[in-house]
Amino acid sequence: MVVYDPHLDCFKQTIGSRRTFAWFPEQCYNSGKRIWLERCYVSTILCVQGQYSIFLDRWYTEHEFLIAKLKGDV
Repeated sequence: MVVYDPHLDCFKQTIGSRRTFAWFPEQCYNSGKRIWLERCYVSTILCVQGQYSIFLDRWYTEHEFLIAKLKGDV
């Protein structure tokens, strides 16, 4: 489903999510917690603005991913 995001000023679509291991420090998109050396989820989003396209990776802790999935954000 393609949704307009006024914060990013683009149309965005979730490409997919995957469970992975964070070897390098990352930051949780929802809570801002540090994710490092633990299991987490990465959601890939495609943002389209005019003729430009960009892929964004949003990192989530396992708990925050479950909450975002239930809300329908992921």
